[in-house]
Amino acid sequence: EALDTISNYNFFIQSSGNFLEVSESSTKFLGYPLEVLQTMKLQDLDQSLDQSAWQQHWQTIQQQNYLEMVTYHRKQDGELLPVQLTLVYLAGQEVAYGYVVLYTQSPPDLEPQMEEESVPLPSDDPPTGNFGVTSWRQWQV
Repeated sequence: EALDTISNYNFFIQSSGNFLEVSESSTKFLGYPLEVLQTMKLQDLDQSLDQSAWQQHWQTIQQQNYLEMVTYHRKQDGELLPVQLTLVYLAGQEVAYGYVVLYTQSPPDLEPQMEEESVPLPSDDPPTGNFGVTSWRQWQV
């Protein structure tokens, strides 16, 4: 399957945050069985995303066609993986393709206590701070 040929892990996600399809490599990095991942939402992996924050991000994805975030994904054993998440909107299908790059160590501006911080809301300019959306740009086909 095409999703399994790419390094790291990737998925297709619905507007609700539910995974529509996940790669086999997701199980390797996250430790969840494939059948379990397919029943989860992105918010289950990224504790900084509550439903309200996710809906705001989804609106940005629809408007900008692209969103990139530096965050943590929680593995099944509780370990936090520092990741860069890229979401590309697939217009007409109401889904986004997600590609996750794992950091080998935490980026200097991302600290583990992110659980207590809120995710900045998107604006016209990239936000500043230690966590959240670090950049986004118009996806051009």
